Amino acid sequence: MAANLPDPSPARFGREQKHALEVLRERYASGELSLDELAERVGAASTATTAAELTEVLRDLEQHPSSPQVDALEPHLVQGETVLWAGRPDPARHLTRGDLFAIPFSILWGGFAIFWEASALASGPIFFALWGVPFVAVGLYMIFGRFIYKARLKRRTLYALTDKRVLKLVRGRRGDVLDTAFIDSLPAVNREVRADGSGSVVFGGGSGWAGQWANTGVPLFAFNNVPVPLAFYDIPDAARVADLVTDLRRRPGPFGGER
Repeated sequence: MAANLPDPSPARFGREQKHALEVLRERYASGELSLDELAERVGAASTATTAAELTEVLRDLEQHPSSPQVDALEPHLVQGETVLWAGRPDPARHLTRGDLFAIPFSILWGGFAIFWEASALASGPIFFALWGVPFVAVGLYMIFGRFIYKARLKRRTLYALTDKRVLKLVRGRRGDVLDTAFIDSLPAVNREVRADGSGSVVFGGGSGWAGQWANTGVPLFAFNNVPVPLAFYDIPDAARVADLVTDLRRRPGPFGGER
């Protein structure tokens, strides 16, 4: 597949080359490569001067994501589907652009709820004190509890890109929850990339408030039934993943096509 994609721009080629070296180091650290194999492949990736040369290195590295991730995805793949990339959101990433609104809102809500509860406990009937407990609980969740929830959810989440679909898999005690879309049905591919290359790729209304709010951990009632787009949040190589999806959308065939 990769050999049929357009040659990347110099900036994209640099990102691909940097990522290839990072993956090689990870494979060596995990024991998948010997020192000799590492030296040989690092040399090939470092001296590559064309997209074709780098593709030969990337084909062996990137077309075969780590086996635990592929094993988790295997029951959810359709016949003939190939995993091109798989990754997880970074649980250490807590703040998003949506928090520019979520944090002031949560402090306002929580502060008022705590003030109400303290006043009710001091002088009001017991009914008013009991009435304020749920609002205090929601306020405490929005102030700090949602960050704990987000980190736990991210540890159970797996993102994947195949030659046919984008997938979000959430593992749970009661079973897997899968959110997926075919590449040819994606309305848009929006990206938000940080200086270190990490970021998010949103397949749909990425510039809308729902796409930003969805990564804050605030309860879903805040969406007022606004559809939330499928997205890969807080992944380490957002630009590269967005480029791969864009290339697949341009590919002729039943699962691609210029938009």
